[in-house]
Amino acid sequence: MQTRVLIVDRNPGLPEVLRSILPELDLCSIQGGAATEMALEGFRPMVALVDLETRDVENALAILRAEGVPVVLVSEEEDADSPKVANLFSRFGIVRFIQRPFPLLDLGDVLQEAHGGKRPGASVVQRSTREQHPIPDDAREAELPKAAAAKDRPAKKRKKRRKRSQASGPNLMKLLTREWQLTEQAEPWTVLGLPSTESPEAVLVAGRRMLNRYEPIAQDENAKEPLRQLARQIADRVRWAMDNAKAPEPESPASKVPREEMIFNAGLESMGGNDWESALRFFRKAHKLAANEPRYMGYYGWALWKVAERQGGEEQERNRSEGEELLRLCDSLDPTIGPCQLFLVRVELQMGLSDRARGRVERLRRRGEGNLDQVEVELRRIERSKKT
Repeated sequence: MQTRVLIVDRNPGLPEVLRSILPELDLCSIQGGAATEMALEGFRPMVALVDLETRDVENALAILRAEGVPVVLVSEEEDADSPKVANLFSRFGIVRFIQRPFPLLDLGDVLQEAHGGKRPGASVVQRSTREQHPIPDDAREAELPKAAAAKDRPAKKRKKRRKRSQASGPNLMKLLTREWQLTEQAEPWTVLGLPSTESPEAVLVAGRRMLNRYEPIAQDENAKEPLRQLARQIADRVRWAMDNAKAPEPESPASKVPREEMIFNAGLESMGGNDWESALRFFRKAHKLAANEPRYMGYYGWALWKVAERQGGEEQERNRSEGEELLRLCDSLDPTIGPCQLFLVRVELQMGLSDRARGRVERLRRRGEGNLDQVEVELRRIERSKKT
């Protein structure tokens, strides 16, 4: 069985290289984090290989975390001990970190281990497990629950570290300072490291996990006051994020304007400004998007007729014929659209069909349609010309 891997990497040539040397991998590749959600619609990865330096990387990590996809993070510019890597590990639950360059032949074992397969034989892998955690040693007590830390560390090292304050090292101060810079002005979802589509339960879990990391530091009497104050500030920001991380309200169907209606409205604006060429383009596009909508047919037909007035020869005849056909089709589908009925009246007058136009005006008047004064002026003019 192939291992399905999503690659989020700046280098578009990486997937082809991996396919040639690691045929056991089923790969899907994107060059930026913004396309992660779209990629997951048609591809369900077992593990993701994410380049730290790719654009929108935090968006990709948040979506992968929400989907439960294990992530192997790679970087050329950062190492395992950098505050940036430590921050991403704590926020997004990354399972492995690899420093570039690394042997590509070993990558298959690394990816299989990340999703629960065999253990890797590659010594180049810098693991996120407690035996080699990317967070500095002085921050590990704050990062891991005490019971887990006590269980997994060798007795001698555990005894040695107990002599130190869990929150006394300069590395931790640097780490928390960076965390505060990232969260001070951030939106609630960013503070929690979650996409805005997450459930209230996920918000609660993420918030509690972060509070478990910062509150012990804030309450540590052996820690220096600046460090405790910084931890309190971050914890307060996390509580604020938990209170304000609300899913966006779904847009009301009544308030959402369909794209074709927006295009049609743009055509009405052009028509109001007597810009018939632009109106024709907009009405044609709206009709193309919703071919069965009678209003779009009628206005498109009328715009064709108006544009034809400035043309001549075969082009004029063709546009007039198509415009009349569209208006009559609109009339047959929905004869209650007042403006389109008025358009037909004017077309019929120009075609010399005054009796048909007069009958249409009378029907409009019985229905209480307004704006008929100009049409009746034209009718009287036509009738006078017939008498003479």
